[in-house]
Amino acid sequence: MYKGIYVPVITPFFADGSIDLGSLSKLCERFIEQGVSGIIPLGTTGEASSLSTTERHEVVATCAKAIAGTDVELVVGAGTNSTTTTIERMDEFAEFSPNAFLIVTPYYVRPSEQGIIEHFLIAAQKADEIGSDVLLYNIPIRTGRCVSTDGLLECSKHSRIVGVKQAVGSLDDETLLLISKNRDDFSILAGDDYLAAPITLLGGKGAVAASAHLATNMWVEMVDAALSSNLASTLEIHNKLLPLVKAGFGEPNPSVFKGALASTGEIASDFVRLPLMTASKESINQYLNILNKL
Repeated sequence: MYKGIYVPVITPFFADGSIDLGSLSKLCERFIEQGVSGIIPLGTTGEASSLSTTERHEVVATCAKAIAGTDVELVVGAGTNSTTTTIERMDEFAEFSPNAFLIVTPYYVRPSEQGIIEHFLIAAQKADEIGSDVLLYNIPIRTGRCVSTDGLLECSKHSRIVGVKQAVGSLDDETLLLISKNRDDFSILAGDDYLAAPITLLGGKGAVAASAHLATNMWVEMVDAALSSNLASTLEIHNKLLPLVKAGFGEPNPSVFKGALASTGEIASDFVRLPLMTASKESINQYLNILNKL
């Protein structure tokens, strides 16, 4: 069962644009100490699309080494807009025996829902060969396609498809329907940070939250409270974190989070690769002012 807080970890860079694997390792170690359930390299927040094959391998190897010997789960982003390439990516990371692969809806090509389902099922077959699970990633604002409740439930019949990062931008009727029809062994994880508490309270299993790079312990506490149906504690923390979430996404992800982490000395530089741009000092300071008041 995949539940709790999962951090879609950034890929730290030095100021010259090379990967800062030392900072990545230290971030993973802190996340583990603060009680996260899993770490997800090579997601959107990790700028996976800007990394070379060698760099992707180095990033996953670093996260896998940090996690080794703990109960924290390694979930590797391997989705692309090509079924063949997705399978190749999964093969790239098989040596690290990830608990699961995060497979995004194929983007840009705008396939039919049946095509999307077939794509996910083929990925699940590959995951089964590797001995890993699959978490689906439903994020229509980035892919141009929203997988329906019926489509997700159809996919969930495969034993290796164990959950979905649901990032549809709102607590819409499809998400509510998905939660109401869902089996307990299929994890619905909030993919929009500000919906982590509501979705978990309604029956979801937690969240994949970029915002959990900072105030990590509060994110863990909030989701744990929600999983225990402790409404008062959940709402108390949720209301404190909401302004931080808003500030964190004030510029394209992960620029503000990188700026804040660089300001606190946890990473060497706030560098992001083009076409992303570093966050403004105003956005970073606004974020840090809120963080320091928590």
